[in-house]
Amino acid sequence: MSVHRSRLGRIDLESVGPSAAVAALGGGIAAGAVLMATGRMGSVAGLYGLDGVVVAWALHLVHSLVAGALFAGLVVATGRRESLADLAYDLHDPYSGLVLGLFFGLALWAVVVALAVPLWLEAVVGSSRPLPYTHWPSLGALLAFGGAVGGGYPLVREALESDR
Repeated sequence: MSVHRSRLGRIDLESVGPSAAVAALGGGIAAGAVLMATGRMGSVAGLYGLDGVVVAWALHLVHSLVAGALFAGLVVATGRRESLADLAYDLHDPYSGLVLGLFFGLALWAVVVALAVPLWLEAVVGSSRPLPYTHWPSLGALLAFGGAVGGGYPLVREALESDR
């Protein structure tokens, strides 16, 4: 078992990835529900020039796992820096995780949707969007994703670590 010690305790590095993956799938379902409720789930498939709700859900859940891996990487990176180790340790608390997750969702929206999506659509689909692209339904979806990942991650991680 790989363990990193911070000033406040230990971070079991073997539970970070699986915890983030499970939380990311939960976050993906939450974000997908927002996109479905706003009638925008099809826009996910449209990013690839495709259509259909099933295709959109499949792509969306893959995107969720990628974002979950990024979240896990941030947890590990913050746990290795002495000044940020307390933050990584605090991710045993779902409330701290929720707040961090909301900021993570906001950052994803700002970087991916507002900046990268217009460039991607121009290059891949040949469609033009303003830069920055303010797609409000995706902001709601990514806040739901971030909140679910951030709040769910410590709960899943605690459950995995208690089984060992």
